Amino acid sequence: MASEMERMRQRSQKAKQRGDWLEVVELLEKYRKALPDDKAAAFDLGDALMKLERFDDACRFYAELLETWPKDHLIASNFGGALVRCGKIQEAKTLLEYSLELNPKNIYARINLGGVYQTLRDYHGALKNSLEAVSIDPTHPLAFNNLGSAFSDLAKFEEAKHAYETAVMLDPKSVDALINLATTEVKLGGGVAAVEMFEKVLTMLPPEAKQRAEAVKFFASFEYLKLGDLKKGWDYYEGGFSPLVPQNGRRTPVRVFDFPRWNFEDLSGKRILIWREQGLGDEILFSCCLPDLIKEFPSAQITYQCEQRLVEIYKETFPSIDVEPYNGEVSTTSKGAFHYHIPLGSLLRRYRSSLATFPGAVPFIRAPERCSAGVRALLAPLGGKKKLIGICWRSGLRSPERNLNYTELLDWNFIPSVSDRYEFFNLQWGDTSEELTSFFQATGTRIHNPQLVDLKNDMPMVFAIVDQLDAIVTVDSSLSAIAGALGKPTVYLTRGSWIFMGQREFPWAPSFSSLITEAGEPVSDLLNRVAEHLDKITYQRIEI
Repeated sequence: MASEMERMRQRSQKAKQRGDWLEVVELLEKYRKALPDDKAAAFDLGDALMKLERFDDACRFYAELLETWPKDHLIASNFGGALVRCGKIQEAKTLLEYSLELNPKNIYARINLGGVYQTLRDYHGALKNSLEAVSIDPTHPLAFNNLGSAFSDLAKFEEAKHAYETAVMLDPKSVDALINLATTEVKLGGGVAAVEMFEKVLTMLPPEAKQRAEAVKFFASFEYLKLGDLKKGWDYYEGGFSPLVPQNGRRTPVRVFDFPRWNFEDLSGKRILIWREQGLGDEILFSCCLPDLIKEFPSAQITYQCEQRLVEIYKETFPSIDVEPYNGEVSTTSKGAFHYHIPLGSLLRRYRSSLATFPGAVPFIRAPERCSAGVRALLAPLGGKKKLIGICWRSGLRSPERNLNYTELLDWNFIPSVSDRYEFFNLQWGDTSEELTSFFQATGTRIHNPQLVDLKNDMPMVFAIVDQLDAIVTVDSSLSAIAGALGKPTVYLTRGSWIFMGQREFPWAPSFSSLITEAGEPVSDLLNRVAEHLDKITYQRIEI
């Protein structure tokens, strides 16, 4: 019997050397039934489950091992790493901190903890943790990979690139380091080089790493879109539901149905469920495809599950389809209600496959009629000969990297100089009272604030306000998507992104006049050009 077990163990080690992780799991599961106390074999089995991206199985397995060896710091750190992959961040943090209590020099606990800090957006904690990992082992590629991620989250892209290059130098086959290096090249403006790196990674991945391949394609999709290759870009965008895409960048929600996803079959007479994804701005932007779908399949029975705040707007805009709120559940079954389903963003593969298909019907959303009288009353005191301009200067979600996309209201010092012809109207949701007061005290110019309107939740009123203003000036936010959907003249302040599809002007909305920064520069650098562009779109209505 002993010799048979030895042969089985040897076969598993050879399979591990070949990278045949399925055989490793098959052999070691049998082996451990006879020899459950072989810790080395247990570690090999856990590693194989992670390589096969069977993260739930890995969590259960490491939980059993930790019961057997509760003081083993490596099992605790591996268990924490598996929990990170399953999105159980707080549980992972507890396990990894416990591992470090057992052994403060456990570099793997430090590395996995880096992913926890990143997900929790504790950017300075992530940097401190990464530096600890590098000090433990200054030759470990994963330590430098984590250090690069920490620098990137703090918008220190040159430092991040150097860390990732070090990781690749230490391990040229490090898929994670190559992916992150490619992503950093993107942030530094090197799109073509990034695409080449992503494609190189895809050739390095084994066949069983399907989720990893989907994640890499998703990362690469944005670069293909930036380069104007919309077909490949949208094809690769389909990988965005991979659990290996970081939570803050993943396509969400992940939903499971008991009926097939639509692969562009004939929908005549069929019932299809379209379901929202991503944030409010993406949903509004992507819904430009709904008119195309309705036009192509007039006899289809279409149900669109949208964000609760948009239900009234979409019901009025698309009376021929059923519109209902999406209640946030992750898993959904149909019990025969539909023939097909598809996430909203995947409609872009069919209806926005080339630049010639933009902008489609603009405006493609209507403001609710019931709000019009209320908005007219709200704006009436601001009447006269001045144009009414809605503004948005930041997002509600901030981070060192995201802050490059936004501004501070006090930086909008061009407003007093154009107050003879414009009145400005706050469309920035959240508590802006302190910012508006500080701006008035500094400039003597008042920005009107619709205090009785909930700018975050009352989307019918927000759409109606935007519809009746003369123009919008905004950074990247849901307001830019609303203005584009309504066809409103807009000065768009942006660092540029994949949504421009390689163009200088915004292809989704011809009413936009776009100001784009150079790579790495903050959007605030554009504010001194706003007045000129605002005059063009509100008075002359000619392209700059």
